[in-house]
Amino acid sequence: MPLGSSPGTPKRRSNGDPTLTGPESPTYDQVAELISNTSGLPVMHQRPTEDELAARFQNIGIASVYAQTLAAMDTVIAAGAEDCVTDYVRTITGRPPADFATFAQGTRRAWSEP
Repeated sequence: MPLGSSPGTPKRRSNGDPTLTGPESPTYDQVAELISNTSGLPVMHQRPTEDELAARFQNIGIASVYAQTLAAMDTVIAAGAEDCVTDYVRTITGRPPADFATFAQGTRRAWSEP
C-alpha cells in the first residue's frame, strides 16, 4: 500500500486525475457475460497474447512502438493494475455509481443493435 494511504483512500493517478469507477471492479470475462446476458447475443472475452495484440494494433495503422506500448499496458491492466473501486462518482455527483449490470441494462439497445 502506498505511503500515506489507507484501504479507504481512493486511488489517484500520478497527475491527480480521479479514477472514476462503479461500485465494483468486474473482470473482462464478467463484463462479456453481462453484455451477453443483456443483449441476448453471444459475447466472449478473447485473450490475445501481448504480441498478437500489438500486431492487431499495427494492422490498423498504429506505429509499431506505440502498438507494443498499448499491448504491454493491456497486459498489466489484465493482471490487475487498474483493479480498484473509488468513491469519486459519489463525491463528484452526490449519487452512488451504477454497477455494470445496471449500466448494461440501461444501454441494452446499444449492445443489441447491429
